[in-house]
Amino acid sequence: MFWSRKSSQQLISRPGYLIGRAKFTGADLPDGEKKISKALFCVLLFLFAGVVFFVFFFSSFLKITDISIEGTEQINPLAVKNAINRNFAEKHLLIFSKNNFIFVRSESLEEDLEREFPKIKIVDVKKTFPDSVRVFVTERSAVFVWCRGNSAPEIEGESGRGDCLLVDEDGYGYAAADFNSPEIKENNLVEIYDGGRSENISGDRVIPKEFLRFAAEIGKILESNLQIKIKNRYFTPSRFSEEIKIQTEEGWWLYFSTQFSPDSAVKTLKLFLEKETGVNRAEIEYIDLRMENKIYYKIKKDGQPDDESRNEEQSAPAPESETEKNKKKR
Repeated sequence: MFWSRKSSQQLISRPGYLIGRAKFTGADLPDGEKKISKALFCVLLFLFAGVVFFVFFFSSFLKITDISIEGTEQINPLAVKNAINRNFAEKHLLIFSKNNFIFVRSESLEEDLEREFPKIKIVDVKKTFPDSVRVFVTERSAVFVWCRGNSAPEIEGESGRGDCLLVDEDGYGYAAADFNSPEIKENNLVEIYDGGRSENISGDRVIPKEFLRFAAEIGKILESNLQIKIKNRYFTPSRFSEEIKIQTEEGWWLYFSTQFSPDSAVKTLKLFLEKETGVNRAEIEYIDLRMENKIYYKIKKDGQPDDESRNEEQSAPAPESETEKNKKKR
């Protein structure tokens, strides 16, 4: 029987063909070579992981080198940057530097900055890979000075102010008041004196919203509607009493309730002054507008304030406007 013999080269080139009596697959290696290959692979993998670990956690590749501060007006941006650098100087888990893009937690950094700079109202920290941090700041604006524990500093003089805080437009006290600072002097901030003994805690809402709204508007409305100018010191028995006492530049006092709107209170006062034509403003000690349907007022004795009890004060029903009169006629 005849057949063609294939060359050994052809046999070797095809896996599964016999070479002599051995079968060659092309994937089999001796056990020793297998162990060497696995060991070499593990070493290379370990070296690669080590390099990656070093680059990400210990090298300067992810170190924050660019810190920008935006939005500051009265706060020194350098002070904010220094506070961030102090935060970065600390260690994470006592091993890793916090000055690393991976370990910079925006929320935690925002809380630290708000705690260190009470004048910051809103702070937003943004990270940009691999080495940048941008900080956007919105500052609080002082609209009042709130002083606790004293309801009559005009008697005791400047030393009778007590503990005072700057208060923003939301009613939050955020910093101790420095009466020599430009923020108070240049803005001519109204001082509110609270006769209560509540704790003076910075960062707390020290003035209720209704009280704040009334105090912010009453001065402007009095001057525009009645040409009555008032002093920039308001008084209240307590911040929760819903009462506010204001002294005019002429020396007489106005007592208001913050339960009613400033417009309504001034409208009532205007009708009263128009009706009571016999009342000389210079002789008024106070006008009490805290009641909804009644007005109390007191005249000075011999041109001087009367220290006796309220039994000598006079009352008058709240005057009706022309609109209210017309409604009744109908």
